[in-house]
Amino acid sequence: MKKEKSILSLLTIFISAASAWSCDGHMVVAQIALDSGLMSQQTQKTSTDLVSYLNNAYPKTGTTFQEVACWADDVKSKMGNGPLHYIDIPVCRLSSGNCPEPPPTGQVVWAIGDADETLESSSSTMESRAEQIRYLIHFIGDVHQPLHAATYFSSQFPGGDAGGNAWKVAGVPYATELHAVWDEGLGMWTSQLHRPLNNTGFEWVKSLSTKVISEFPLNSFLPQVKNSNVTEWAEESYTIAKTFVYTAPQAPEPIPSSYLLEGQKAALQRLALAGYRLAETLYVLLPYPILP
Repeated sequence: MKKEKSILSLLTIFISAASAWSCDGHMVVAQIALDSGLMSQQTQKTSTDLVSYLNNAYPKTGTTFQEVACWADDVKSKMGNGPLHYIDIPVCRLSSGNCPEPPPTGQVVWAIGDADETLESSSSTMESRAEQIRYLIHFIGDVHQPLHAATYFSSQFPGGDAGGNAWKVAGVPYATELHAVWDEGLGMWTSQLHRPLNNTGFEWVKSLSTKVISEFPLNSFLPQVKNSNVTEWAEESYTIAKTFVYTAPQAPEPIPSSYLLEGQKAALQRLALAGYRLAETLYVLLPYPILP
């Protein structure tokens, strides 16, 4: 996959503070990658070896391929890399049609390309490769979350709604803003798992991966999975946000069950694509052993 420096050149890009799929969702993306059959045994071994390289430095939040899918959020404040988790393209509903145009300071499409280059380069250190594979596992999950690729501008939100973080919602017990509704898979998971995972936790992650793969099998997504253009991955998420996500009512009107059901299907589809694309990306980048 080529690093993409010219990002969404025909679109205005905005950066706002946001979280990601919650940790539960990110671990499912990683599990789907493992279960997809897209990675060779060597790629899986090389990937897990790289993940394990930093285990002694970060032992408390888990050490497996699935658990480290959350590592980029664990270190986000310490590393100061929050803007790399998203790329907010404007959904512009201002009557003037003119949304602000602040310059981007960093975003997830670039970050995925940066991780690709580091993993692919023979001159990269083991430490940098081990760090970047952890970022890659997480960022590929991020770019498939619709509200990591959109922010809403209107008379109510003249400066944007920060990817749904300012869009208040009602009627769901696990969230008070739209971004959190999608972080939690519209109620399919609610950040109940604790790392390091116990057997029950691993079983839950595995069971949801199995459900996703069953409902959205790889053979129905092969053209999309083979598409390595990360800009287009972000555009997919943006389109879902623009055409569906922002149809949610704002508080005090409760979110209807019909929205939640349709949103759950969309979220599972995005998890499927994220997992398959993660597996395909690692297969291309890591076909051989790296550790001595």
